[in-house]
Amino acid sequence: MLVTLSVLIVFFITACSPEGSYTETTIYTPNGTAVTALKISSELSSSQIREYDAYATDNFPNTYKLRSSSTYYNCHSYSWHSQSSANSYWINSPEQEKYWDDGSYSFKTSTSGSIPSNYSSNKIFHVSYVNDDHSAIIYTSKTLASKWGAGPVMVHAPDDCPYDSSKLDYYT
Repeated sequence: MLVTLSVLIVFFITACSPEGSYTETTIYTPNGTAVTALKISSELSSSQIREYDAYATDNFPNTYKLRSSSTYYNCHSYSWHSQSSANSYWINSPEQEKYWDDGSYSFKTSTSGSIPSNYSSNKIFHVSYVNDDHSAIIYTSKTLASKWGAGPVMVHAPDDCPYDSSKLDYYT
């Protein structure tokens, strides 16, 4: 399937802002700090979902789709708020920083494009792409799972995604 330039442009634009209807709301970190979020109330069309999914899988062949594209939540919401498919909150930067600033999650280490060697599978590690507007979670000892804007949730190596992985901060 040929992914058009307009799909590529829309895919990256929606990494920073949701499509469709939404209202501003407040959600909370595990420690009770208020986080401004957008409550999303409309979804992509089925053709948009197919196009966004195809873009991600066609352009990043060493990754795989964990969940189809959706406007309901973004990477920050997926990583810091909820990995549930019922999640319907979009968190714009820098609001995700409240999750570590208030101590809900503690900084562990930084790397450049890799997963830390002391990774423990019995804890969820949250990842901040420091030099880009992106967040993820560790999925396996070699991969992360992250939501690509309004695109899909993808499983990928830390440096095999459309985001700058030159500095990754890890939190538990």
